[in-house]
Amino acid sequence: MNRWQRSNQLLTTGPENAWATKHRLRSLLLLLHFDLECGYSIKSFYYQILKNAEILIIGVGGGQDVLNAYLNGFKKITAVEINPTIARVNTEIFRNFTNNLFSDPRITLIVDEGRSFVRHTKEKYNIIHLGNVDSGGASASGAFTFSENTLYTVEAFKDYSSHLKVNGVLWVTRWRAPQKEYFLEDFRVLTGMVKALEELGVKHPERHIVIIGEKYRPGWCQVIVLMKNTPFLPEEIQSIDGLRDKMNLDWLHHPATRMNNALDDYLFSPNKKAFEKDYTFRIDPNTDNHPFFFNFLKPIHYVWKLPTIKIYFTYPVFMFKSLFVITFLLVLITIFLPLMFFRRGSLHNHHKQFLWGYLLYFACLGVGFMLVEIPLIQKFILFLGQPLYSIAVILSTLLIFSGIGSMRAGKVLQQEISGKLCTIILLLCTILIIYIYALPALFETFLGMPQLVRFLIAVVLIIPLGTLMGKAFPLGIRLLEQDIPAIIPWVWGVNGACSVMGSILAWGLSLNFGYNTTLWTATVIYGCACLVMVLKPAPVQQ
Repeated sequence: MNRWQRSNQLLTTGPENAWATKHRLRSLLLLLHFDLECGYSIKSFYYQILKNAEILIIGVGGGQDVLNAYLNGFKKITAVEINPTIARVNTEIFRNFTNNLFSDPRITLIVDEGRSFVRHTKEKYNIIHLGNVDSGGASASGAFTFSENTLYTVEAFKDYSSHLKVNGVLWVTRWRAPQKEYFLEDFRVLTGMVKALEELGVKHPERHIVIIGEKYRPGWCQVIVLMKNTPFLPEEIQSIDGLRDKMNLDWLHHPATRMNNALDDYLFSPNKKAFEKDYTFRIDPNTDNHPFFFNFLKPIHYVWKLPTIKIYFTYPVFMFKSLFVITFLLVLITIFLPLMFFRRGSLHNHHKQFLWGYLLYFACLGVGFMLVEIPLIQKFILFLGQPLYSIAVILSTLLIFSGIGSMRAGKVLQQEISGKLCTIILLLCTILIIYIYALPALFETFLGMPQLVRFLIAVVLIIPLGTLMGKAFPLGIRLLEQDIPAIIPWVWGVNGACSVMGSILAWGLSLNFGYNTTLWTATVIYGCACLVMVLKPAPVQQ
C-alpha cells in the first residue's frame, strides 16, 4: 500500500455526518501537506530508506513524525510524549482532525519521559528518532540557554545505542546556525555521539555517523545526524546518497569521504578536546552532570565580553551578568554599608573581634543553602521525569525537613551548641560529597522504576540534607543571642540577601561547570561556616 492509499484509508474511515465531513476535509489538506513532506522533506528522510521496520519516536508534539512514519508504512510505531496534555490533544481533542490516527493498532502512544522509557523498556528498534524535540517558542528570548535537556547527553546516546537492533539507527534532527561558518546544535549532537561511541569502545566513530543538511540559506536550516553501533555499510551509504541527491540536500559528513567543514575537522582531529577549546563557541559533549544543550557560550563570556556573533542565546547572558551585579550592589548598599557606618557603636560593644565572623557564618548559610537546593532540583529532573515533579518533590521535602530540623535544634543544650553545630555541618558536607559520586549510579540503577518508587527514593535522599541544613541556622541564632543579640536582625538580612545571590551563583556555576561543581562549592562554603564556628572565641563571663 503506497502513501496515497494510506492517506485515503485514514480519511475514509469513521462516521459520516456534517461535522465529521468538515474535519475530514481539513484532515485532507493536512495530510496532503504531510504527504508532500514524506516525499520531499528532510523530516521524513530515513523513513524512506528503512521500510517495514519498528521505530521509537521520542517527543510526539503535534504528531508530524508519527504521521510521516505511518504514511511510509512502518509496521510498529512507539511514540513517547512527556506532556500528558499534548498526548490528550492528539488522542482526544483533535482526534477527528487527524481521523483518529493514534487509534491505529500499529501506533502506541506512551506518556513518559524519553530517557525513563528507554531505561525500563526491553524492546529494541530499527530507528530511534528525536525530531526537533524542543519547541522553538522561547528562542527569541534565549530562554533555552538556561534550560537543561537530558535527551542529548552522552549517557542518553549510550541508552539509545543499547536499544537499537542490529544495523539500527539513531536519528536526531536539529537546526544549523544562521551563520554559514558556524555549527551549533548539530555540533553539540555530534560531539555527544562521538563521546558515547568512544566510551562504548568504538575506535573510528566517523565511520558510524552520517550528517546531512538542507542547503544553506539565510536563516535556520535543518540537519539530520545518524548514528549506528556498527559502521555504515556501502549499500546503506549508497541509499542515503541517492535520496540525498533526490531531495537536494548537502553532505556535511560522509563516513567514507572527508568534507571541508568544521564538523569533519573535529571528527578527524587528533586532539578533540583541544579542538573544542579553540572553537568559537562551546560545543563540548553534554552530560547528565552538565545537560545545558543550548548553552553555547564559554565561561569567559559570562565574566567578560560576548563573542562577536550576535544571536539569540547571547541575550540572557547579558541579563544574567546584569542581575548579578545589581543584586550584589543592592546587598552591599542596603545591608553591609549601613552595618559598617551607622550602627558601629551599639554593635561593637560585645565581642567586637567576632562581629564579622557571625556575619560571615550566616552569609555562608544563605549562599550554601541555595547552592544545594538548585542543583539538586536540576539533577532530579532526569530521575523524576519532569521539572515540575522535581521542583515539587525536592523543594517541598527540603523545606519541610528544614523546618523539622529547626524545631529539633531547640532541644540542644546551650553549652553543647558550638560542638553540635560543627558536627552537624561536617556531617552535611560528608553527605554532599557522597551524593556527588553516588547519585549518578543511583539514578542509573533506579531510573526505570515506577514513578511512585522514584518519588519515594528522592524524598528519602533529601531528608537528611534538609534536616541538617535546618538545624544550622537556629543554632547559630542561639549562639548569637548569647553573644551579640543586637545584630540578630542584621544577620537575618545578611542571610536572606546572600540567599538571593546564592541562587544566581548556583545557576552560573551549573551552566558553566556542571551540577557537581556547584555542590562542591556548597561543600566548601559550608566548610567555611564550620571553620568560623571553630574559631569563635568563648563567650565572656559577665
